Amino acid sequence: MTFNISEIISRFCIKEKIEAVIPYGSGHINDTYYLKPANPQLSGYLLQRINHHVFQNVDVLMGNIQLVTNHLKEKTSQIPGADPDREVLTIVLSTDGQCFHHDPDGNYWRMYHFLKDTKSYDLVLTEQQAYEGGKAFGKFQQLLSDMDTNLLKETIPGFHDVTMRLDQLTKAIAADSVGRVQHVLPEIAIANERAGSMATILNWGK
Repeated sequence: MTFNISEIISRFCIKEKIEAVIPYGSGHINDTYYLKPANPQLSGYLLQRINHHVFQNVDVLMGNIQLVTNHLKEKTSQIPGADPDREVLTIVLSTDGQCFHHDPDGNYWRMYHFLKDTKSYDLVLTEQQAYEGGKAFGKFQQLLSDMDTNLLKETIPGFHDVTMRLDQLTKAIAADSVGRVQHVLPEIAIANERAGSMATILNWGK
């Protein structure tokens, strides 16, 4: 599938001249592109085509992201020495004031400021990486602890329902439709041993 990227870019509120559009990252849900600016002093942007087959309500998805990032920006700005523009995603609005663009072909696009000199990891390879990841997630949760969660809406119903996921696992094991169960018995045992504790947070919220 091909897209008129120049046309899509023109639908967002950016003034910089873009020198190149480069496929970016290793994600497998959304299509991501790095917009390299002609001015090397600038950081550029990330443009994403949102997979609307996975995220079927893009309005809700982007509304949640906007609420969360706005809250994080405000809280981070109150921390001495913090840099909200580097520590929190910045959404680039579309020319009609929305946080995404819906093109004539039915695709949904969003844009963020690119965070230069940063790196993400697909796999945790060291204890230090695990520690830093946990610390960052803990800070993320702490900064959001006073946000009104009633403002947020569910984007994919049941996505975090551990009880439902465990039920799906049980049915998949019983069906064993492609004969894989015998090869993953230790993994199944681990899941079954932890089934009760995995649902703790879900049960607390009921």
